Amino acid sequence: MPISPHQQAVSSAASENPPISAEETFLAARSAHVSGDLAQAEQGYRRVLQADPVHADALHLLGVLQAQKKNPGEAERCIRLAIALKNDIWAFHDNLAKVLQEQGRRQEAREAYLRAAALKPDHADGLVAAAFISTELGDLQQAEAIFRVCAERWPDQPILQNNWGNTLYELGRMAEAEAAFRRAIQLAPDYAVAHYNLANLLGAQRRLDESIASYQDAVRARPAYPEALNNLGNLYLDLKQFQQAEAAYLKAHEWAPERIEIITNLGNLHSEQKRYQEAETWYRRSLAINPHLGHEQLLLSYCMRQMCAWDGLDLLNGSIRQRLAERTEDVLETLQLFSEPGIDPGQQLHAGRLKILKDFAPILQQPPLVAPRTCRTRSRLRIGYLSADYHEHATMHLLLGVLEQRDAVHYETWLYSFGPDLEDNSRKRARLACEHFIDLRQLSDKAAAERIASDEIDILVDLKGYTTDSRLGISAWRPAPVIVSWLGYPGTLGHPRLADYIIGDPVVTPLEHASHFSETLALMPHCYQPTDAKRPIGRKPSRQEAGLPPSGFVFCSFNQAFKINPETFSLWCRLLDAIPDSILWLLEHTPVARANLRKEAAVRGIDPARLVFAKWASQPEHLGRIQLADLALDTFPYGSHTTGSDALWAGIPLVSLRGETFASRVSASLLCAVGLEDLVASDWDDYFSIARRLAANPAEYRAVKERLQANRLSKPLFDTAGFARDLERIYQAIWRQQQTGNRGPIALTQQTRSHP
Repeated sequence: MPISPHQQAVSSAASENPPISAEETFLAARSAHVSGDLAQAEQGYRRVLQADPVHADALHLLGVLQAQKKNPGEAERCIRLAIALKNDIWAFHDNLAKVLQEQGRRQEAREAYLRAAALKPDHADGLVAAAFISTELGDLQQAEAIFRVCAERWPDQPILQNNWGNTLYELGRMAEAEAAFRRAIQLAPDYAVAHYNLANLLGAQRRLDESIASYQDAVRARPAYPEALNNLGNLYLDLKQFQQAEAAYLKAHEWAPERIEIITNLGNLHSEQKRYQEAETWYRRSLAINPHLGHEQLLLSYCMRQMCAWDGLDLLNGSIRQRLAERTEDVLETLQLFSEPGIDPGQQLHAGRLKILKDFAPILQQPPLVAPRTCRTRSRLRIGYLSADYHEHATMHLLLGVLEQRDAVHYETWLYSFGPDLEDNSRKRARLACEHFIDLRQLSDKAAAERIASDEIDILVDLKGYTTDSRLGISAWRPAPVIVSWLGYPGTLGHPRLADYIIGDPVVTPLEHASHFSETLALMPHCYQPTDAKRPIGRKPSRQEAGLPPSGFVFCSFNQAFKINPETFSLWCRLLDAIPDSILWLLEHTPVARANLRKEAAVRGIDPARLVFAKWASQPEHLGRIQLADLALDTFPYGSHTTGSDALWAGIPLVSLRGETFASRVSASLLCAVGLEDLVASDWDDYFSIARRLAANPAEYRAVKERLQANRLSKPLFDTAGFARDLERIYQAIWRQQQTGNRGPIALTQQTRSHP
């Protein structure tokens, strides 16, 4: 058919303006994309692909655009099609990695980043991203290897050195980590984060002065650095440098006024100094920001109990109990749970486990320093005792006699100290009693554990648990094949990594309570608590010297204020009401606690003057003055421990209420071991009845007191040498299980003892 003019005219026009090519369309779309016009860009990319379905660049950028539009599935599809067409383009793999990472598919993302980095060796960002993903996946070895490549490839980049240092630190390769941080600081002297990370490392190694200096360098480089200031405050608090700690915390609070961790630490600082009213203010600030903080609720409860400020305490305690009943994931201070009413052993176990998992997660992932099945053969079993309390302290008042009575022929003993260097009489006696005394204060937890492991200890006995100044991180590294929890902490640690056994007795840890403990029970035949029969009892002062009235029955309780709760105090006031002219003799607490107790007495119809407060005194002086009391009254649910054995050693009967937790059964154990089982009450009414009967019937009271005086020298409680032999029987039984590889509860049978 001949071409029509019209047709010719059209043909002529087309030849003057040729059609736009696919490549030109692509370039226009990419330009729109760069300028942010996603709709125009997408339209252009799709036109390109209509004309050329295998245009890899258009597929790739369409995938990038879909990712920007939050269509990750379509984004991945397009980019993978592009890679199938061109597998050697680093940007394709890099963007695929980002899409995968956005979807949480971290392992696939890491492989894509590494492929991108292999195609473009000078692309640092991809390598760093792969390293961070490896860290998130817990693959620290690969993360370190990648960061090492980065640090070697770009040696003058301080950020890479810092990131490498962080990974080395997580791996426990402290010397290499320190070198990386110092290299970062050398490259960038004002690199605040590197100073901060170096400070953390030095602190973990117990190089505290250096750590403080590094935190100060971090703050000089970045004054608005609340994390560094907060950690600096923590270090000062650890060193008992309270003024410096407060200054650091307050400055951190200025920069981050809503940061709960800092506010809570200010509360902890004031609580440590017994400035409980100020501590209460800070804890309430934390809870004002977030009322659902279980940890802060418990700290506030403890603080209020230290002040005997009980208004509103029931509501607070109820919230804590509900959280535990619901198996909260809040990490709570387990020691403070002992004095919380209504907390059962299973809840204590749950709380302990959560605390271990939080505090020692990195260590728990590491293999033990000493293989659990290690079983050396030698003539003497090596026993190590780990504590901060080798000085004038309640633990030493109990333990020293046992150390002095130990069997040195069959047992070699190491004392490992991480507490203050106080060369008092207790420390001198401890040194003389044992072959080895090792000061671990300057060592990190791992270095301390390595030192213990090098001594080839067979059984390591932790005497601290979660009590003040504890360092359970040492035990967490497992520096001995067998670890035992004993004496300092009346409860489970919550995780088998921390201890294999707990030493108890048939009263505090009956076999039927085994499920309450992460440890295997090892029961002494009488009482788990040792005593030192050499403890001198000072001069018995006059009642006037002790601040007591000239006459009247004297009830006493020398427990700390936080153990006294409204229910216990109400019963004590009932006793005062039932026994005319009687008084209640308490340990001197803070002025606010004394004022509140007097106020609470008046509310209960008792003249506040019938409460008498004893000042703090040395151990012999205290034991001497206790003799002025007539009857000691136990607290509940956190009962008398050393306080109870003090009273019994001084010849003062004790009335106790047995509960369900270890901490609420200690006094009952003491009384059973001294032959006064009849003073252990089954409930509050029974407690009241026993105490009132003794106070109101002089003849019955004299009979009980005479029985105690006779039993002090004939019953197991104060038989220090006999206790030492039983303790060694426990160690033998534990070691036999270690040799056979079988673990099970141990319950020593009672043996006839010879008594002094």
